[in-house]
Amino acid sequence: MKYYFLFLVLSLSIVYGSSCTPDIQWSKTFNESTWSEVHSLQQTSDGGYIVVCLSSNDNSWIKKLDNKGDIAWDKNFSNGKYTNLESIVQTTDGDFILAGYVNFKGFGAETDALLARVDSNGNTKWVKTYGGPGTEGVNSVAVTPDGGYIFAGWTFSQKNNYDYWVVKTDVNGNMQWNKSFGGSTGEEAYSIRPTSDGGYIIAGPVNSIGAGSDDAWLIKLDSNGNEQWNKTYGKSSQDGAYSVWQTSDLGYIITGITDSYNGLGGNWNAWLIKTDSLGNTQWNKIIETNSASIAHSVQQAPDGGYLVVGESYSSFGQFKRKGYAWIVKTNSEGIIEWTKNLTNSYNGAAYAFQQTSDGGYVVAGFSGPINELNRNAWITKINPCDNFCAAPFSLLIILLFSLIFISSNPVYINQE
Repeated sequence: MKYYFLFLVLSLSIVYGSSCTPDIQWSKTFNESTWSEVHSLQQTSDGGYIVVCLSSNDNSWIKKLDNKGDIAWDKNFSNGKYTNLESIVQTTDGDFILAGYVNFKGFGAETDALLARVDSNGNTKWVKTYGGPGTEGVNSVAVTPDGGYIFAGWTFSQKNNYDYWVVKTDVNGNMQWNKSFGGSTGEEAYSIRPTSDGGYIIAGPVNSIGAGSDDAWLIKLDSNGNEQWNKTYGKSSQDGAYSVWQTSDLGYIITGITDSYNGLGGNWNAWLIKTDSLGNTQWNKIIETNSASIAHSVQQAPDGGYLVVGESYSSFGQFKRKGYAWIVKTNSEGIIEWTKNLTNSYNGAAYAFQQTSDGGYVVAGFSGPINELNRNAWITKINPCDNFCAAPFSLLIILLFSLIFISSNPVYINQE
């Protein structure tokens, strides 16, 4: 009889261990009369969400949503200026820090990096700009352990060429230090995060160094912004990084694009790279989709695997973009466990996401018709993945018959 007991245990382990594809709980779009898209979001301390939306006329909105995605309030942050908000984070006291770039002189002129603080109702507390005679901007911002802020983006003022730019400020946005990194051609940092040792990790594409026309670039800084090491990833074709996350083993997971490893010849594929704590590659994987693809953001999942969001497309251009947004879950070795397509239209992309307090996910970007000028800012909430409920029907049948059999045949573990 002991074998029947073991069979039951095996059946349970298969059912509970089966991967599943989570369902969409709700989805919302926001029409700003012109095209618009969400570049950054965060779940807020009250269980709702905060997003920043960019529109075609270089206006930016902040939208506070409740836990069902309905608008609690929204604010036009541009105030008549050409403002692009690219990143938002919540502070420990419930305020929000916004980052991006602003053009005070009109469309096409040089921009300055922008950092602003608003209260829990979206009212502006202060705005700071940073830059020189050239153009500067921010793609990513984070709160630092001392209560200040760190942002990364680009600068053109320091040597008349685009370089990675990292700026550390105090809690009031006053600059404490700034560093630039780059070579003879243009570079732009897309992601920055504090690390467990008090330093920072930066990721983006690089053209000045590396093996190809563009490579992914990872730079590790100490707490004062001094470079500790840097690594490039890629081969002879175009590659790049858009997001980085420190993993539980103190290494890093990077996502972006590659044309070097996919064999598609001129079409990007979403790319995932796992490194150790010194940036040495442990593995890299192509995220296979039905067409060319771009990965925009990555995080480590609670089970040690990875979550990635991005877009797949069959055509790409200002007026002919055609694709869909997706989220992918992999195991700790980068093997895909499940994939979920998030937009049913001919036009969609996922730029940002977060794991939510209920174990689900919230994803944002844009969704809309094939005409790119009509796309709308979009956010969707995905339910937690319940492995038992989502187990294949055949496995549940096995479990049911096992329970029936054992109930009619009592099990004695010590019986020979």
